[in-house]
Amino acid sequence: MVKKFYLFIIACLLILGSISLKAETLNIKSGWNVFQSDLNIVSVNQFAKDGIVGIVKLKPGKNYELTKDNWYVWSDNNTLLKALTDADWTTFEGIYKNNLYAVFSTKSINLDISSSCQIPYLPIATESYNYQTGMYSIVDLNNLTAYKQLNTYSLGGDIRAYVYGDYIFVVDAPNSGNTSTWYVYKIDQTSTTLDQTKAKTTIANYTINRQNPHSIAFSSDSKAYLTTYFDNSILIFNPQNGNELGTIDLTPYLYTADNGTQNKYIGAEAMLMTGDKLYVSLDRARTYYGDATPDKSMILVIDTTNDTVTKSIKVPYSPRSLQIFGNYLYFLSMGDYSNPIGKIYRINLSDYSLDSNFVISPIVSGSSTEYIKNFVITPEGELFLVTNAGWGQPYNVYMIDSVEKYNDSTKAGLNTTAIYSASGYVPDLDFVCGYLVIADRGKADIDYKTKEVKEILQQGALVFIDTNGKVVKKILDTDLGYPPYKIGSDYNY
Repeated sequence: MVKKFYLFIIACLLILGSISLKAETLNIKSGWNVFQSDLNIVSVNQFAKDGIVGIVKLKPGKNYELTKDNWYVWSDNNTLLKALTDADWTTFEGIYKNNLYAVFSTKSINLDISSSCQIPYLPIATESYNYQTGMYSIVDLNNLTAYKQLNTYSLGGDIRAYVYGDYIFVVDAPNSGNTSTWYVYKIDQTSTTLDQTKAKTTIANYTINRQNPHSIAFSSDSKAYLTTYFDNSILIFNPQNGNELGTIDLTPYLYTADNGTQNKYIGAEAMLMTGDKLYVSLDRARTYYGDATPDKSMILVIDTTNDTVTKSIKVPYSPRSLQIFGNYLYFLSMGDYSNPIGKIYRINLSDYSLDSNFVISPIVSGSSTEYIKNFVITPEGELFLVTNAGWGQPYNVYMIDSVEKYNDSTKAGLNTTAIYSASGYVPDLDFVCGYLVIADRGKADIDYKTKEVKEILQQGALVFIDTNGKVVKKILDTDLGYPPYKIGSDYNY
């Protein structure tokens, strides 16, 4: 069986070795396929709908072990996921070329993959300079064109936008009051032309009795998880209609200080869904009781097949921006306003231990220390950092060539020249369709008593940067409607 498998792989390499993703079609057979390409992004929706279970890039080397954990799995179809889980995982040997991909298919198909984008349309939540009004807009990633003011409802001052499958979820999440308002849109993500009528027509509009939602993670079109900071549970709900499906109790993880005082809220923040595991970060103590020792926050591991907590991991406090690369879960330890930390740590997913040999420290530039505020890891392992030295200081974006090879003591691979600098706030960034996308809020002179915008000092913009670090497009706030606030490709804010 194994011998036949290797003969099949060799045949695939001979047949498909010269074909790239730029070709019009690929003849994908049921079972394993290996092909060569100079692109690292493929169409998520097309693969999911055409019976393609997953795709992985094979790194140069003699052996490469395929496991569930190192696959990009995009389909939420249980049949496809089961096919992937039950697939005959085998070590590929003798792979020396760059840019090789392995694909597992459930059927034979001529696959058109001329599009190199995971999602053709990217929802953007925008906010006015004074954060009093918001809206949602869409960017067409094929030509980097914006369609603004797609919502027909008046939105408040803390907006989120999420995309999952063919659905876009826009959340009006006020910092006060006990409810959040949700709007659901359905558009065809596989179409090359945006149907603006669908993009602005709500198929559902509902409220959730939770204040200030912080993060959402999708298990499927009809099951999602929601964290809200002023609550001690995770809400499980149907994102299409708002129906509550259950909760996960977090009160066992409330922090009790040395003096016996217990904090009131757990402070659930970021979430990350991968397979049947959900990772959730808990602030717990922070510095509410003057106890800022670095092991009081937690990251929980939740089994979504039965929605139970299977592991709690103590980590440096205020963890954010959960991301998985290889066999590690990376996270940002924020600290708080009085004691910023701004460091990146990682957890070994083999045993859920904190890697004591890894850290990415704040950037020291001259006499100032720029604390890390956010980060993103690309599929190739490059890491981009958003940093800030303090109030009124610019937000800078730096790049580390390889998160796997990074050494904090030598700063190996860190490019100390910022690839982008913003005079104002940078609330979000992501890596989408081969671009680093940065939400630059710009800068305005605001009367903070009346909330009046007196003067716009620098226009906000959604910034697209290519893999060479070159700014290829700035979509200004006038084209977005308001300055960008949250990028809808990331479900974990």
